[in-house]
Amino acid sequence: RKLRNGEIIGSAGDSATAWRLEKWYERMGDEKDFPDPDGKAKMLVLQKDGRVLLFDGGPFPDIMESDYTAVGSGQDFAVGAMAFGASPRQAVEIACVHNTYCGLGVDVLSLDD
Repeated sequence: RKLRNGEIIGSAGDSATAWRLEKWYERMGDEKDFPDPDGKAKMLVLQKDGRVLLFDGGPFPDIMESDYTAVGSGQDFAVGAMAFGASPRQAVEIACVHNTYCGLGVDVLSLDD
C-alpha cells in the first residue's frame, strides 16, 4: 500500500504481525517497540528515492542492492522470473502458479502515481 509520505510498503508472513510491523513503520516507531523480534513477518519499503529497505526480524533494515527483490512464500519463483525478464506483475503471477501458498490478486503500485 502507499503511505501518505509517498513510500510504498508491503509485507508477508504472519498477517497480524505484518500489520503491526507496517503500523510501527508508519508511525516511525523506535527500536524499543519493534513488533516482530521473532521474525514472523517481513516487510519491504520502497522509498521515494528508489531505495528498497527489507525489515526481517529486527528494527534495522537491510538496504537491498539488487535490481529486484520479493518477500513471501513465492519469493524464489518471483525473483527467478524477474531474473529472466518478467515484470513484477508477471513475476507475482508466475509465483502464484507455482506456489500453493500464494494468493492471486496482483496490485501494482508506482512511486509516480
